[in-house]
Amino acid sequence: MTDFYYMTDDGNVHLTTNEREWIMKVHNNRIVDQTTVGDYLVSTVFLGIDHNFGRGLPILFETMVFNNKHNELYCDRYHTKQEAVEGHKKIVGMVTRGEIQEDTPSST
Repeated sequence: MTDFYYMTDDGNVHLTTNEREWIMKVHNNRIVDQTTVGDYLVSTVFLGIDHNFGRGLPILFETMVFNNKHNELYCDRYHTKQEAVEGHKKIVGMVTRGEIQEDTPSST
């Protein structure tokens, strides 16, 4: 049985094992933040499925950096919305300072 997660309008994350309920709720509130820095897009989203695959705390949020050709340049993942918000700000700063470019390895 797969655990599914959805986030409500207040930012709280809830667990369900009911796939139908998850499908109805997960498409709402997926974007945590998006910031354009020059030719780069920094996008932080709620994933809805544990990307830690049951090994410890669930990883439910992800920040990615894309270039103007929509190629993924960088990725970092988080357990909580607060970590994701802070991580988004950190990565926007990294892009702004030129620390993330075409050949930067992701942290995950």
